[in-house]
Order: sequence, then structure tokens, then C-alpha cells
Amino acid sequence: MLVAVTAVDAAAQYCPSNPPPDEKDRRPKKRDRDNTCSRSTKGDPVVVTGNDAYTFDRLEDFFIPTAQGGLTFYRTYYSSDAPWMQVGGAEQEVENVPTPFGKSPVDPQSLRWTHNLFSFVDKRWSNITVRPPVGTYEKFGTDCGTPGCWVPRNTDSPGPPARLRRTANGFEYFQDDGKRYVYEAAATGSLLFFLSAIVAPSGDTIATVEYAPPSGLGCLPMLSPAGVPYISAVSLNGGPRLEFSYVKLTRESGGVQECVLSAVAAVDGASSVNLTSYAYVQSGGASRPGRLASVQTPEYFEEFEYTAGFRVKQNGNVVVAHTGTAVTSAQDFLGDYSFSTLQSPSNNCGGQWKVGYCCSNSVARSRTVTTNSGGKGDGTASAVAFQQAFNYVSGEYATRHTAQPVSRVDSCAPSPDSCSAGEVVWLWDSASQSGKAPGDTGTNCIAGYPGYVSGTHDDAGRMTGDAALSFTWDAFSSLVAVKTSGTLTEALQYDGLGPAPSSSRRRW
Repeated sequence: MLVAVTAVDAAAQYCPSNPPPDEKDRRPKKRDRDNTCSRSTKGDPVVVTGNDAYTFDRLEDFFIPTAQGGLTFYRTYYSSDAPWMQVGGAEQEVENVPTPFGKSPVDPQSLRWTHNLFSFVDKRWSNITVRPPVGTYEKFGTDCGTPGCWVPRNTDSPGPPARLRRTANGFEYFQDDGKRYVYEAAATGSLLFFLSAIVAPSGDTIATVEYAPPSGLGCLPMLSPAGVPYISAVSLNGGPRLEFSYVKLTRESGGVQECVLSAVAAVDGASSVNLTSYAYVQSGGASRPGRLASVQTPEYFEEFEYTAGFRVKQNGNVVVAHTGTAVTSAQDFLGDYSFSTLQSPSNNCGGQWKVGYCCSNSVARSRTVTTNSGGKGDGTASAVAFQQAFNYVSGEYATRHTAQPVSRVDSCAPSPDSCSAGEVVWLWDSASQSGKAPGDTGTNCIAGYPGYVSGTHDDAGRMTGDAALSFTWDAFSSLVAVKTSGTLTEALQYDGLGPAPSSSRRRW
């Protein structure tokens, strides 16, 4: 399947890699890859930004509906340690923090598997950072200290329009859709705050997260007497109670023991249903933490292989096949892809590549993905080598902050007429400061000051959105609808002959 999303963004125009399952679309369990953001992953998917292309695989384990919208529980796998080693130097986020499925077998300062309830606010460093449920890395300013105050966003970490508010016992993280995540399960010393509740935009509590030391295992480290970060249960408002079970495993190198998730069950009164159970890769005759070998749910059995890359089987059928930890090729049930090495275009930091960053803080990057399985569409079997070049600008820290997309260029070879060639463009503006006009990227540019997406063009050169509106076009390139935040603002009727009439209300 061909999808493309941003490597470390969140909702709205800032899309996470392989976005979380849509709680409004409750189709049967699926590999959740039908995304519309079209940014910077490919295939099942593979993240194409960063120094190496790496696997990013996310799958919903279960969904529990409630009157407040319900709760989705999903896992994410990374073939690279880099996404969870964002702080740099000696300041590693999870170095001394237990993780749901164990530390990375390659580097115990990171992880390869996680789930969406492993989420926290971290104020151990000079700036507050957040790992929201989607797993992105978001950087804010220093603690404002007073309950009810808003923590400022750090200027070198552009990203989603989420906000962070101080409470008496921790923090609240507000998504742009109004959903709120409460972080008041504090580790000893009150420098790490883990997810304690999920609140709907209406103000009704969706779920309450409880922590306790796993019974009889003697799990270490324990970050507080209350048992954080080991989730013992999740109580759903108007739904069942989810109970989490753990097992203690020993790392193959060093003999360190880790307590990792083994099962989740739904308990409602006297009845209990096992929703999912986890088995771990064996080595030396014992199960080892860090890599899942299989997942069993009532609906499917999923297996994972890590030799020479990453393979996924569902009910015995291969659904993902990636070659190499730094992925060079990939196959899924709809495509066969190859990935070029990372390129540095010669117009580094010039013109459209500026996208709101100063030249000293940005690096232009490009990677081409070729779909080898595409045909001409005329009944012949010959491939047309459908190519997509992802052009983007990385921040000062390549794996640490959001990669800002510049364009995606589509082309076909050797038959240019076998695909719809064109260039999708993201238009960027830089935020104004000290009287500087938006878009000023000249000598007055402020180092590290982030930009924002002010508009997008599709591969036919048509404006498809700006900071406030989205535009719908027909096959004759006539504008047929304008929407604000998904709500129809005006419907326009054209005969499809000639250009759309001009509008005195809005121009682009």
C-alpha cells in the first residue's frame, strides 16, 4: 500500500508516522495504513526521513467502545533505536525507565516496541518534553510552575498545535481536537509524570490509568511506591476494566532482568476475556525482552521475524517484508519498493528549502522511493518504475525534531505517460518576531525559530489547503467546495469549461 506521512508529527496538518487507528472507523482489525497526509513514509510503512530509512509498523490490538468514544490500544515497532533516543548525550529518556515490552536488544537506552498508553511528561532536563500516546517527541519550554498556567512551546521543536498546561499534581496535554491527556502519576521526585487519565472534549473521562508493582515478580527499577510505570489496570467510563499482566525476562547480554507485558484482559463483573497475549523472541533456550515473537488476539495470530530485516505474518500469511534494519527494500501485500540512500540537494537552505529555519539550523535532504511492482495499466507485465522523491528539511538535530516536508515529486520511467507525474508542494512561512514580517528568511532570520505550513498544492499545481481552509477540485480543475475544519463553508457549481470564476473573498 502506498502511504506517506511525517516521521515525527501529530494530528491535523502534522501527521504521525502511520497514524493511530481511527476511533470513528471501526472496521474489522486491520493494519492501519490508509492515511491521507502524504508526507514521508512509504509502504507498511518505512520512514524515509532521517539518516537511514527504517521500519515503523503500527497495529491496533483492540478497541473498547464506550459512550465517551472508547479506547483503542495499539502497538508500534521501530527497526531503529534513534526515535526513542531523542534527548542526546547522557540524557536518554528511557535509560532508567522500564518500558512495556523491554529495552532494545541493541541499546538498552532505547526501545523497539511500545504501546500508546506508555506516555509521559519529562521535566528532568532544561526543557519539558512530552511523549504523547502517538509516540512523537515534543519539546516545550521550562516549567511555568503555577497550576493553570500554559507551558510555552520550545521554538526549535515545531510540530502539532498541541498545548501543555500545569496542574497542581502534574500536567494536562491538549490535542487540537479537544481531547485531553492527564499526567499526574508521578515518579519519585516529581520529574517524570505518566499518563493517568484520558478526557473527552466534552469533559467526560474516557479512561483512568492505574499503576501498581506487578504481583510477585520483584520488578526493578520501580520509579515510585505506587508502581509507575507498570500499568496494572485501565478503568473505562461505561466499559469494562482492563487488567495488565507481566512476566520477568532476562536480557541475553548482561543478565539484567526486565518485567514486560504478557497479556491484557477485559474484566466485567464475574466475566473475563483475554484481549491479547504476547510472546517474546527466544535465544539461548529462554525468552528475551525487547522483541515480540508473536501476538495472539481472538481475531488473529501475528508473528514477527527480525533476521536480515523485519517480516510480519498474520494467520500464516506474510503481510510485511522489509530488508535491512536501515531499509533498502520492502514488500507488502500491495507493492514492492526500493529506497535510495539519503541525498543532499545542491540548493541546500536556498529558496523553498528554507521553510522557516535559518541556514545554520537546517539541512536539505531527499530520498527517492521506487515502486517496482507497478505496471503500465495496459495489460502488460512490464514495470514502469513509479518513483517518488521526498524532499524535506531536517532540523538542527536530524532524529530529534520534526522533518519539515518541502515537496514530493512523482515520476515514471521508462514510460512517463504511465502515471500522473507532478509535484506536491508544502508552502511554509516563518513566524514573525520583533516586528519581522512572516516569511522573512533573510539576514534577519532568527536561529531555531520554527516555520509553519501556510498552504499546500497538489501535483496539478492546485491549492488544496491553507492555514484555515481546504479546497476540493473536480476533474476539470474547477473549484467545487471550500471547507473550514472539515465543515462545508460553500459549495460552488461550475460547468467544467474554462477557469473557475475569481473570488473577491479569497485569492491564492
